[in-house]
Amino acid sequence: MSGEGLGGVQVGSAVHILKSSVATFLGATGILRLAHRLRRPHILVLAYHRVTPDTEMQSCAYPAMHVSASTFRAQLRALSRLYRIVSMHDLQAVLAGKTPLCESVAVVTFDDGYHDNYRVALPILVEADVPATFFVSVGFVGRGEPFWFDRLAQAVERWGEIQPTATAETLPAALVQLLSRPGAFAERLRGAAAHLKSLPDAERDTIVQQLDRLTTGAAAQDAAAMTWDEVRVLRDAGMQVGAHGMRHGILTRMPPEAAWREIRDSVSAVATEIGAPVTAFAYPNGDTSDAVADLARTAGVSLAFTMAGRAVGPDVDPLRIARRNVCEATSRGARGRFSRHYFWCEITGVFDFLTARHFRARRADA
Repeated sequence: MSGEGLGGVQVGSAVHILKSSVATFLGATGILRLAHRLRRPHILVLAYHRVTPDTEMQSCAYPAMHVSASTFRAQLRALSRLYRIVSMHDLQAVLAGKTPLCESVAVVTFDDGYHDNYRVALPILVEADVPATFFVSVGFVGRGEPFWFDRLAQAVERWGEIQPTATAETLPAALVQLLSRPGAFAERLRGAAAHLKSLPDAERDTIVQQLDRLTTGAAAQDAAAMTWDEVRVLRDAGMQVGAHGMRHGILTRMPPEAAWREIRDSVSAVATEIGAPVTAFAYPNGDTSDAVADLARTAGVSLAFTMAGRAVGPDVDPLRIARRNVCEATSRGARGRFSRHYFWCEITGVFDFLTARHFRARRADA
């Protein structure tokens, strides 16, 4: 597995060693827990994507989307020592002013709707008695079709074999350059994914289809989404289900009519399949705007989530609730092992100050 973590920090790098040392000191001395108790009550929403069996972690194409099963268990235990973990219904009551925020609370969410959410994550959540909300991309549920970024990963992995033919396919020169440059698989994949995310969805899908034609063999089955029967098992286990668009399209890059359909149709489809109203929505890629938030409100959404990477207060705009992405690297301390103190420093924002992420975020919000 790559050493890639949040913010591009490599295990064993100078920054990682510094962060690990700070976390160990703050945790061992009790300063971290004391500071947390003295902090004003706040809301922390964590965003997971995939929970992977420990034996399969080495083959992850996108490390920032994966957490191992054993680490996930440990993260939930560590989270419960600092926060009271609540459901989406509880969060809605707080933000509606029906329940006072007397202590800091955490909400666990999952994006996309991968099959391992049902196969691996659900048993762990039930065992730990932790509620979670799963935001599913409706167009992939039950179809056995990988997301575009998983199809891209397969093409990047086989790029050396298909490159001679690629010229005839008239792929964009910028993409060919990114795929052909020297470097590790993870670096080339990250560059290619960032490039494709910058394109309109229709153009991106056309390029991915071209790459599909150049790649023989099907994508790994573990990249498929859940079925609707599995989604309903989540519901019956006490979990909540929200919408994440139809095809994981980035709403801010769509014409208003297309963005409206993406939100409305996904909310309606999930509600029909689970037999209950759906009022929670996660913006694909975390991207939103005033216009997109207004569309979500019109579609009946009362809570919508970004990936802004910070905790929020009870006065947050309910259609722009920030979340922190969580993966294996979020809790990897010295020598790459799980560290409760490192995890606490990541999720509470201690490392935001250490890496100046806090100040960059404030400038972006200005």
